[in-house]
Amino acid sequence: MAHGPRGSRARRLPSADGILPIYITVERITYVAANGDELWSTFAGPGELDLVAGRATFEGVETFVGGTGRFAGASGQSRTTGEGSLVTNTGRLATSGTLRY
Repeated sequence: MAHGPRGSRARRLPSADGILPIYITVERITYVAANGDELWSTFAGPGELDLVAGRATFEGVETFVGGTGRFAGASGQSRTTGEGSLVTNTGRLATSGTLRY
């Protein structure tokens, strides 16, 4: 997972309240069905690390870009939001969208 727009070298410092803005890009997410078929997607969107509270939040778009087996030629998008604890390594994710295959 890259944090920051591709090619960006600028360093960001947390604000006085401990909030560090981030940008997340994931070039390949792979979901594997029970029979081994794969569904591939990408993700991009902004987020924040709250270094005082020990919490991360994000939102963005997951884009489905094909796969293998029944997911060959899959397409669609979903809006995804989430948050997690930097302390306990637990969190939640919510997504809503369309997957065509």
